[in-house]
Amino acid sequence: MDGRCTSSANRVTAVVIFSILSSINIANADIVIAKDNVEVSLNGIADTLVGSGLSVTSVEFTGEHDQIGLFSDYSSLFGPSFANGIILSTGKVTSVVSAKNEVDNTTTVFNENAVEDIDLGKDVYDPAKLSFTFVPTFNTLTLDFIFGSEEYNEYVHSKYNDKLELLVNGVNCAKTPDGQIFSINTVNDRANFPPVHGEHGESSNPELYINNDPGMDEEDGRFERSVANYATQMDGFTKLIRCQASVIPNEENTLIIGIVDKGDARLDSWAFFRAQSLFSTHENDDRPTIEQDSDNDGIADVLEAPGGIELDSDNDGIPNYLDLDSDNDGIPDSVEYQGSLANDTNQDGFLDNSNTVVSLQNPVDTDNDGIADYLDLDSDNDNLSDLLESLPIGKTIIDLDTDQNGILDNTVDLDGDGLFDVVDPVIAIAGKPAGTPLFITDTDSDGLYNYRDVDTDGDGFNDDIENGDFDKDGINDRLQKMEGLKTAVSGVGSGGGEWLMLIPVLLLLRKTARCRVSPKVFF
Repeated sequence: MDGRCTSSANRVTAVVIFSILSSINIANADIVIAKDNVEVSLNGIADTLVGSGLSVTSVEFTGEHDQIGLFSDYSSLFGPSFANGIILSTGKVTSVVSAKNEVDNTTTVFNENAVEDIDLGKDVYDPAKLSFTFVPTFNTLTLDFIFGSEEYNEYVHSKYNDKLELLVNGVNCAKTPDGQIFSINTVNDRANFPPVHGEHGESSNPELYINNDPGMDEEDGRFERSVANYATQMDGFTKLIRCQASVIPNEENTLIIGIVDKGDARLDSWAFFRAQSLFSTHENDDRPTIEQDSDNDGIADVLEAPGGIELDSDNDGIPNYLDLDSDNDGIPDSVEYQGSLANDTNQDGFLDNSNTVVSLQNPVDTDNDGIADYLDLDSDNDNLSDLLESLPIGKTIIDLDTDQNGILDNTVDLDGDGLFDVVDPVIAIAGKPAGTPLFITDTDSDGLYNYRDVDTDGDGFNDDIENGDFDKDGINDRLQKMEGLKTAVSGVGSGGGEWLMLIPVLLLLRKTARCRVSPKVFF
């Protein structure tokens, strides 16, 4: 078998998206849990991988329990948007974890004999295969992955050629830009890191390759021209790759994810798949391709990455087109972009209905300041942050935002979707508790949510004047309608009228004292 797939029944592509990598080693920051752990089940693995736009009807795994599992907290290695997901290996998934790559022969042999796999071919060793049947809503399937191996760099262009395949209805979509299967021989930089036991020559797709070889061949003690900068046992791995393949909407389709050793069962390889990156999209149908929505928040990528520029408005390492909360105020972009809960009632950042048309409209900018609400920490410009005006019942601003800068204090984001766990009702990591969404409500029923309304209770007095419990009844005065200004005026004494003269002064002092922080991204 030559490791190539020649079928063209479906249009399939492999697209390099991005790579956010650090050369700083962070010890013990990464976690891998194998399937034999009681916390991990096939359903949990499927739940972690699957995003919107499809429903899984069955899932099966062929291989040893040690060969499949979940990974989390991998931000230091792959970047925040690829911090969590599922992992397959020809050896033990847990062996990929390392504070520093100093061992150049990580190996687990489950079977010394080659086998034939109906999907992955003849003469393969230690195959790990995850199979899905699923029904997609749209006609394109998307899945993000990273492939790495201990075979690098010594065995590049030798008979030891571990490989990864993603078979969508029998057609491999894990292909390099020059149309080859992802393997040791098709992605490498052998020109700069000559293989000790393989053929020398030009590199193969080196723009996709990240070297992490410790620089010594364990077999014969020879030193190589290489340095391991990353905290993983993988001697080399790819950048983030996006697989896209045509599927049949509203019918059962199949996906087989398979990784195998080739040549022998020694030296392990691994494949990582980003949490919730398995989803269906409108791509390749009669709709304009600009309607692709990579994070399924209802906003077209062309609007979140104008001109192909990857914006990161909140500087959290996740570009807006992959970030469910682009300003980190706790209100998902799916809500703030059009100012409505209609398409995301549970506030998990994803469209409730996969049939909802991806938005190509301009985003809502409530205060017309040139900053769209989904990037604005004070959407109505009333000097009260959107977070403050959307506090869950029973919570105070100190609970979520002690410095009152409009951004959530707790930045833990285990599933790497950009919506912090404290407000995320659906965390795509098995066994992790869900958060509590913010309370998005319209107190005076005027059609504007409180975070967009300068007079939340509709009593004629702006929220920044009424923000407090001046009448001591236990309710913030901006949330209770009154006939007169009962805050800081009539509630203080019997005079009342003279206090009105102080309102402009109070407003001036408040505006001077407060510092409104908003990302400066304009449309």
